[in-house]
Amino acid sequence: MKHLIVLIFFLSISMFTHAQTNNKLNLDKNNVAVKGYDLVSYFEGNPTQGMEYLSVNYKESIYFFTTAHNQNLFKKSPEQYLPQYGGWCAYGMSKGAKFDPDPLSYKIVDDKLFLFFKNKKVSTLEKWNADEKACLLKAESNWDK
Repeated sequence: MKHLIVLIFFLSISMFTHAQTNNKLNLDKNNVAVKGYDLVSYFEGNPTQGMEYLSVNYKESIYFFTTAHNQNLFKKSPEQYLPQYGGWCAYGMSKGAKFDPDPLSYKIVDDKLFLFFKNKKVSTLEKWNADEKACLLKAESNWDK
């Protein structure tokens, strides 16, 4: 029963989040990605909110950075830093749904950034870690659709 409640909760979030955007990417109303967090900072082990004046427009999305150095690293190789699944929750994608992630709930695997939904009751990163290999296969398959 508890799993059913959690699934219904996720589906309701997914429908709400999906209704907010017709885009495949998880962007806010101003086309800012990852709630303005500096993508390079994830790979430094310290996700940090970027600054608007250090922004980069890339493929119709806006990314903020904390330093000019990080901004330049992204400009040189943007695909290296982009979050998987368009910035949607990786666990949600393994379930075929788009959950809006918490930018501080993340994991880097094989130099790829994965983001996860988290609130006081649920951490999808924990669910992902419980069966990462299967979740990854399902998420990849669902994202390709």
